[in-house]
Amino acid sequence: MLVERRVIRAKTLTFYPAVGGQSVLLPMQKGTIQGFEFVTPADDLLDFFPVKNPTPARPLGDPDSGTLDCGPPAGFPIPKETKSPCSQNIGQLSARYAHHPAWHQPFLLSWMHVDKDLWNSLSAQQRAAILKAAKESVLQSYRATDSIVCKRLNDMLSINEAVQQRNLDGTPRLEGGKPISAKITLATWPEDALTVLREARDAYLASLEGTNLSARTDAQKDFSLVLSAWKRHAASVGASDNFAPGEFPGSVGLSAGAKCNLSSRPS
Repeated sequence: MLVERRVIRAKTLTFYPAVGGQSVLLPMQKGTIQGFEFVTPADDLLDFFPVKNPTPARPLGDPDSGTLDCGPPAGFPIPKETKSPCSQNIGQLSARYAHHPAWHQPFLLSWMHVDKDLWNSLSAQQRAAILKAAKESVLQSYRATDSIVCKRLNDMLSINEAVQQRNLDGTPRLEGGKPISAKITLATWPEDALTVLREARDAYLASLEGTNLSARTDAQKDFSLVLSAWKRHAASVGASDNFAPGEFPGSVGLSAGAKCNLSSRPS
């Protein structure tokens, strides 16, 4: 879309393939990738910020300790057996801007896949029991994440206080002879960028749904069923037209009535 509109000359973005059991931190440490998608602050703090030499005064540890030499750059993709050679975190590796709203999911959402023929063979009572268990699981997962997510986000934003970026070999990264901060900073996506993203999303989803109603495949019909449900939900929460994500989730553990205001969008 951006090429067609002559915003960019060519599409050069390359996606790193999923490698089983491999954290995103490793290809960052080896200079193989330059950015990635967040999951949740609770998971990201654990995955992307190794804890080294924690103390009561600094429970998240000291990012400048440990092995900071990440060795030579690695190929694409990195074999899944490869172990991390160093302990630099993503901010030290220069991935210090967390763009929001951008988290992949506000909480853990697990899946149970059931063969369609098997599902159709279940009794109404069996289906109701499965749906009830799934609903309870989602609610429980959301509440568990809500209880810690604001603190985890704050930890991410403060862990690299007074910490500087590093080169791949662990030496300080300089710009104009001066060190560069590794502090994680929240950056809001521009509204025009979000508008183009929504247009691209809608076009892609429409292509999966199929525009010819009489010629839709079974897969397109199933996809249309899910997409229609999603659109109804988006409309019910006011997210179908103007994108207004509201405040960052996370109210548990704060003072009474307080909201997590770490990533509020500008009014």
